[in-house]
Amino acid sequence: MPRRSRIAVGGILTECNHLGGLPIDLSTYEASELFRGDEVLQRTTSVVGGVLAALRQAHAEPIPLLYASACSQGPITGECYDQLRGELLERLQKALPVEGGPVILVEAADCCGGGAAGDSVATLSALVDSRTDEIAYAPVVDPVAAAACHAAGEGAELTVSLGHKLDPRWGDPRKMTGRVDRLSDGAFTYTDGQWEGRCEQMGPTAVLVIGSVRVIIMSRATYDWSDEQLRAVGLDPQAAKFIVAKNPMNHRLAYGAIAKKMIVLDTPGPTPASLRHVDFKKLQRPFFPADSDVPGLHPTILH
Repeated sequence: MPRRSRIAVGGILTECNHLGGLPIDLSTYEASELFRGDEVLQRTTSVVGGVLAALRQAHAEPIPLLYASACSQGPITGECYDQLRGELLERLQKALPVEGGPVILVEAADCCGGGAAGDSVATLSALVDSRTDEIAYAPVVDPVAAAACHAAGEGAELTVSLGHKLDPRWGDPRKMTGRVDRLSDGAFTYTDGQWEGRCEQMGPTAVLVIGSVRVIIMSRATYDWSDEQLRAVGLDPQAAKFIVAKNPMNHRLAYGAIAKKMIVLDTPGPTPASLRHVDFKKLQRPFFPADSDVPGLHPTILH
């Protein structure tokens, strides 16, 4: 079974009015909410109760630290803050290692749902070149490389030329060496939304492990609704630190509940996140966004 993510749960919460009011000290928190260790896990309401419910739903393991919450008053005393902060950090240090959710790297420019081929390796190359030790998932549509992995078989090590074969205008193929971790016929079923229950085919698919990066090599592009393609090849989104998502809308649907952060990337491709780099042939300058200062252009505010 996939390893459960260990998520630390703790915090210090209040609102301070520095213009007046009674100072917030330790007794203020003790009269409201001050929980340590396993006491945190017993909460079913308020902020902590909601966090624990979300972690249970995500099959993550909560690691309780310290949680302090108090109603708004005057400024918090330095002695109180130092004591709570010090205890929180000490408990966190003892609990390490713990994980946050994955960082979603949104490669919007290669969105199959917008007409792109899905064969960009721009973000994949950056992950491999970074030599990260963190687990990362990156998809690419490359039927030639997928066929080579199937011919080699699971467990084989091989060098393949990845990406930019279907639509070479946006980059060059990249030779990479890895181990074939698993093979699949590429069949999966959508689990939500307008296509719930619909069967789809990625065609012969392989997971190629390059260092800590798992490359999902598909033979044909499919629409990214949620995380069905990852799960179809046995990859658990919560086990990764980085996930390359190529749908600029549905990545929130797929990973919003577990993501630590989402970063939209400005990479080459036919469905870019910004039109700033598009070489328009018929538009006359100046125009936005190529030009940030357009004389006579004033925003119209609709009420």
